[in-house]
Amino acid sequence: MYQNEKYSKERIEQLEKTFVEALTSIKSSLKAGYSMENALTESIKELKLYYGKEDILVEFMHIQNQIRNNQSIEQSFSTFASRSHSEDILEFAHLFVVAKKSGGNMSKIIQNTADLIREKMEVKQEIKTIMSGKVFELKVMNLVPIGIIFYISISSPGFFEPLYHSILGVIIMTSCLIVYGLAFLLGKKILAIMI
Repeated sequence: MYQNEKYSKERIEQLEKTFVEALTSIKSSLKAGYSMENALTESIKELKLYYGKEDILVEFMHIQNQIRNNQSIEQSFSTFASRSHSEDILEFAHLFVVAKKSGGNMSKIIQNTADLIREKMEVKQEIKTIMSGKVFELKVMNLVPIGIIFYISISSPGFFEPLYHSILGVIIMTSCLIVYGLAFLLGKKILAIMI
């Protein structure tokens, strides 16, 4: 479960990264005078060169096929956005629909969206860098109690005898094990939320 969530987050981050590049390509085509539909076609050509069979290329080709089947580009982008599970792509799709209906400056909207997503990605990367140090600290802290018990068991062989051979000792050690287990799970849960 945790691995699937991690894979899904990594996939969404990769999709957002390539989406920003695709938006930059679309913006260039729009500035050159292409319509949005033709700019999408041009971006697909560029994506094929740079990304091969990445998710974004597959998604943009799917959008292109939907447009050929007489579905509006706004509806096609909205469908892609809901499939992507990316908050940023969903926000872009909503802005795109509104701009297309109201005749807004599409090039500027695309540029602003790409810049915003890029900034968010940079902040996320900085947070990940900081968190990687915390992950290492958590791993060390998880091993410290076991290391201490192991060290005391070897250096003073009879030290833990009263804790394992009396009812009070068993209760204390079981309580400590439960607290240790809860702290371990809590640490993993906090990291899973933050990363």
